[in-house]
Amino acid sequence: MVESLYRKYYGKLYQYGCLVHNDSVKVEDTVQNFFVWTLEHSEKLKDIKNFEAFACKAIRKNLIHRIIKDNRSKKSKDNYLVTLVNEKSITSVEKEIMQAEESSCLKMNLKNAIEKLPDKQKEIIFLKYYANFSYKEIEDIMNVSNQVARNYVSRALKKLKDSIFSEKIRAFIVSAFLA
Repeated sequence: MVESLYRKYYGKLYQYGCLVHNDSVKVEDTVQNFFVWTLEHSEKLKDIKNFEAFACKAIRKNLIHRIIKDNRSKKSKDNYLVTLVNEKSITSVEKEIMQAEESSCLKMNLKNAIEKLPDKQKEIIFLKYYANFSYKEIEDIMNVSNQVARNYVSRALKKLKDSIFSEKIRAFIVSAFLA
């Protein structure tokens, strides 16, 4: 049972841990130690309704404890997975190339915009849109109220929207001068 949980969640927990702590070796140790704990306490797992939320909360708690212990400030790692924009089936090769370039620029702009977010907003965007946690689960993982979780998401999305929009305006102005 623990082996299947390890295979299913290790990558996601490691990636989440990298948002909480910037030392990938310590994140890897923490995630592995968590799975050692689950192996040693497998009888307690049957009482857990949502293993993924439980695991994220445990990883977060242990990493924050490690940060405090090491007297380091919290930083986020710069690796993020960005969701692809809806792709449409286009028959023209030229249109496909243009779409790929536009999508690549949009992903790059989105990644840059995410990197500029405060750490808490990066973390909550990851939990909400990559890990697909509900606000209730985020509330539990981050130890914040439901409204605070919603506010973080709202502010983060507004910053992302504003940042991407300003990048599009800049690109439009540059292309107007080059034309």
